Amino acid sequence: MEAPIKTYFEALYIGDIAVDGPYGETMIDDVTLHPDGNSILILGDFGEGAIKRWSLMKITFEDGYFVHESKGTFFERDGADKQFTLAQGLPWEGGESIDDYC
Repeated sequence: MEAPIKTYFEALYIGDIAVDGPYGETMIDDVTLHPDGNSILILGDFGEGAIKRWSLMKITFEDGYFVHESKGTFFERDGADKQFTLAQGLPWEGGESIDDYC
């Protein structure tokens, strides 16, 4: 596979299920290819009933395998948006959230 991360990224769509695990499903709420082209960032939504509804996942391709790494879970969408933005190397222009203190 010549560009595995790009190929994987092109198959991801907002609203799709990213994870189907023992604690439920995580829906893709936002997704981006990192500016360096070496990783994908997914802002996930566990759904309204979750205590920490939002999540951030980073996907890389290492030694022939896709690696899915949790980069945190968040009480508020603002907290998830902040980390999603910062993980892209972009400045955060929003305010603070409860997640800054947890």
